Amino acid sequence: MFDSGLDSDFFKSKQSSYPWHIIEHDDGHLEDSIAGGPANRKTVSKIEHTASCISTHQGEHLMSFCDATQHGQGIDLVITGGMPAYASMLAVKIDKKKQITCSFEASYPMTIPGEKLQWRITKKALRMKNDEIKAGTRLYGWLTVEFEEITTLNAQTTRMTYKIEGYVKPVIQAAATRR
Repeated sequence: MFDSGLDSDFFKSKQSSYPWHIIEHDDGHLEDSIAGGPANRKTVSKIEHTASCISTHQGEHLMSFCDATQHGQGIDLVITGGMPAYASMLAVKIDKKKQITCSFEASYPMTIPGEKLQWRITKKALRMKNDEIKAGTRLYGWLTVEFEEITTLNAQTTRMTYKIEGYVKPVIQAAATRR
């Protein structure tokens, strides 16, 4: 699970973009496609690309964002990206014993009444550059997750296999405390 020699050009790169719903036009003005109007450059921030993972789900695409939250001695990673066309997320939990569990979710614009969708993780691996997991540090890692999408409709079941693989480099955030 730990590989001190793990390296990638992605770990050294600095790339960011506006949230998926902010469009930057050729003339430089910003548009908020959700609000349906102009966006103010002073109030809209770019988001650092903290993942460089390729997903084969719904067509091959890049997932550019990884959020990491520390919970006790464990950490939760959430990998997303590709909106609005690819509305999916991969969640990876690393417990205090450094064991990992994964789950996948996707949203589809149209589903058929009675259709049931499930995702089952079939393979998973995570390598991290070091084993330090604490808020405020950057986690450098590489992951690969394979999963089945199981669709059931009218007692007929179909299975499709997909994969998400690539590098992550999120800054670990402390979990919010409840009052």
